[in-house]
Amino acid sequence: MVALDSAARAPSQIRFNSSLLLIAGGLLGGICAAGLPLTMLGTTYEGWSLASRATDEFSGLLFLMAFLAAPLARLFPNSLASHLQIDRRHLAYGFAAAYAICLATAAFAIGGEGQRFGLPQAAGIAIQFCVLIAMIVARGPVHTAALWFFWLAYTFAYAAHFSGPHIADYSFGIGLLLLLGALFIRFASALKATWNRQLAEKVG
Repeated sequence: MVALDSAARAPSQIRFNSSLLLIAGGLLGGICAAGLPLTMLGTTYEGWSLASRATDEFSGLLFLMAFLAAPLARLFPNSLASHLQIDRRHLAYGFAAAYAICLATAAFAIGGEGQRFGLPQAAGIAIQFCVLIAMIVARGPVHTAALWFFWLAYTFAYAAHFSGPHIADYSFGIGLLLLLGALFIRFASALKATWNRQLAEKVG
C-alpha cells in the first residue's frame, strides 16, 4: 500500500521539480545573456544594446517552446511533444523568468544608453510585466490571451526592424519566420482539433 501511494505521488513530484528546473534555467540563461555582453563591452551603449537584445532573443526561444507545446502535442500525440504539452505551463514559467530579466535589462539599458526613463517607457515595461504575471497565474483563456499578447509583441518588434532606415540583420528575419511558422502550426492544430471533433460527432 505504501508503494502504491509512493507511485501515485511520483508524477506530481516530477512535475514540481521540472517547474523549478525551468524557472532556474530561465533565470540563469537570462542573467548570462545580459551579463556576457556587459562583461565584454562594459556598461556602454554597445554593451547595454547587446545585453538587451541577447536577453530578448533568449526569452523569445523559450516563448516559442511554451507557445507551441500544446499545438504540437495535438498534431503529434505520440511524440516528444505530447510530454511537452503536459508541462506547457511549466514552460511558460521558464519564459516568464527569462523575460523578467529581459525587462529589467531593458529598464537599465535606457539609462545606460543615456536616454531619459519617461512615462512611455515605464508604461510599456509595466504593461508587459502585468501580462507576464497574468500568464503564469491565470489559466484557460487568460493564459492563452497572454501568450498571444507576447506573440504579437515579438512579431511587431521584429517586423519594425525592417521599416526603418537601417537594414535589419538576418537574426530578425529568422525570428520573424519562426514566429510566423509558429502561427501556422497553431492554425494547423486548431484545424485538426475541429476536424476530430466533427468526426467524433458524426460517429457518435
